Amino acid sequence: LGAFGLSGAAAWVVLVGASVLDISLGAATLLRPGRRLWLAQIAIVALYSALIAWRLPALLVHPFGPVLKNLPIVAMLVLLWAQARSA
Repeated sequence: LGAFGLSGAAAWVVLVGASVLDISLGAATLLRPGRRLWLAQIAIVALYSALIAWRLPALLVHPFGPVLKNLPIVAMLVLLWAQARSA
């Protein structure tokens, strides 16, 4: 989080908050999957990706694709959203 100008307590709060958010989304996926959840996950992946692209642009072309891997994840979420919508 240093690349975002965060350190110390502020970095810890953001790290724990993001972790709790991710764990909550994982639990919601198991317990209450649905259209709103898929949209929330798409928004969060887009936000994370945009922040990384803005502050850590080298990761966009990294050989292991830490940002590029988000494209199939978003595609899967869009498919889940579309299937839930038509069901």
